[in-house]
Amino acid sequence: MAAGSPVSQRNGRATTARPGTVLQAATQADSVAATVGAVVTDFNALLAKLRTAGIIA
Repeated sequence: MAAGSPVSQRNGRATTARPGTVLQAATQADSVAATVGAVVTDFNALLAKLRTAGIIA
């Protein structure tokens, strides 16, 4: 949903208290991590992308 579209203007961003329109998250590559530390790095990158898109707080 493009910013400024009629639906995004009507619904606004989702919050923990009300539903709304959110953006699609950026692509996250499949993990090829071989260590726990690398998995943590990949997971944190995914969390950051979900937060930026407004999917999670």
